[in-house]
Parts: sequence; C-alpha cells; structure tokens
Amino acid sequence: MNISGIRLDENGKLAIPSHIKRLKFDIGTSYCAPNAAAWLKKDTKNEVFVIGVEPNKYSVQLIEADKRLYDPEDAEIQFVYSDDNFMLINCAIDDVEGIQEVDFYHTTLNAGCSSLLKPTPVLNAHGVEVKELSKVKVTSFKTILDLVPWDRFEYIEHVKTDCQGKDLGVFLSAGDYVNKFVYLDAEVYTHGQYEGELSPQQVVNTITNAGFHLIHGSVNSTFINRELSSLASRDHINHYSSQQ
Repeated sequence: MNISGIRLDENGKLAIPSHIKRLKFDIGTSYCAPNAAAWLKKDTKNEVFVIGVEPNKYSVQLIEADKRLYDPEDAEIQFVYSDDNFMLINCAIDDVEGIQEVDFYHTTLNAGCSSLLKPTPVLNAHGVEVKELSKVKVTSFKTILDLVPWDRFEYIEHVKTDCQGKDLGVFLSAGDYVNKFVYLDAEVYTHGQYEGELSPQQVVNTITNAGFHLIHGSVNSTFINRELSSLASRDHINHYSSQQ
C-alpha cells in the first residue's frame, strides 16, 4: 500500500511482532503522541502495540527524529519507541473510498490544530493561522483495519481520535470494524474552529446509536462498546487516557 509508514509482513498484514497481545490506535498524534506515550509507558508486560496515524508531515518528522513520544503537559510521561511497539502512519483518515489526495491545512503555533477542514476566525483568534496548504493522502479507517491480522486479535482495546472536526468521519469510515472497538475517545467538538464541523450532539448521537455508551462527555468524550463492556473488568483493559 502506497502510504508512508505502513509496514507489512510476508502475509500482507500489518507487521505486528508475534509477542504482542493488545492493540490500540492513536489517530491524530500531533507532534508528540501523548496518548501513545502514556499507553506504552504503562505497558509493563511489553504486550501492547500502538498504531499512530498522523497527516501532518512535519509532526511525523519530529516524532521520527528521536523516536520519542511524550506528553508536553506531564514530564513523567515519555517513551522511546521501537518498531516492536509502535507504527506511525503518515496519512489522514476520513469517510472516503480508496486512497485520495486532498487539501490539508498546516497551522502555526500548534501543529496539532492542522486539519482537513479550513480553520475559521475562531481558531485564528487564538493566534493559530494557516502557514501552508499542501496535499495529503487520505483513506478510510477500514482500509487500515483490513490489514490487521485478525486471527491474532479479538478486539481493539482502545481507539483515540483527535482529528480537528473530522472524528466522526474516522468513526464512520471504520464500517463494521467499530464492533471490535472496546473504548473510543473522540474529540466531538472544537467550538467552531473549523468550517463544516458537525455539532457535538450529532457526533455523540451517531456514535451512541452505533452501539456505544457515553461514559464521559466533554470536548474529548469517552465511549465504551455496549457489546464488549464486560471486557472492562479485566485489569489490563481498564480505560486509561492521558487526554481526559
């Protein structure tokens, strides 16, 4: 597949080491991937593999420069990764067919505010402006999930999305694979910072109508799959996010 960062094994599936037992997705890593850092640092048994997805090429370059993931708001949360526990894919995810190239807005001040959606004056008022408009590859979440070696994984323990107004597009683009998500953290609202973003109620309603229960509602909301909620009693799968 012609998307930067995807590593495949001899069977054409994602190259996930054989010792890995648990799978998580960090979609919208920004320049430091704090969620992935927190998840991997907590993994004392070395059994978690995180797949990060980030469309901003500059953020990907920063992460790959020193192989370090961290939380800028918590100096204790840092993790130096290897191919054994982290894969960083450079693309955007949206509810599209195949692989396309679309406009992507790179922002100043905070690279994490970059988006497929054009920023509005609301975001500009915070000192964040567009510094570059470039083309980025975009595909559906299903396209990537089709590459998971599902003979090894019964479910995806955790999916986190922070996609600046495009989180519902990520969720919808997963298709029936959403039935394999245990926890979902999604940014449901950006306070009008992007053109065309949906209302938080529309995002929440769509996700809950798809079989998820809203555990924690805010800008960054947490959901659990109703059909898989019994898994939450397992110690290793208790919800943990550095972004709540």
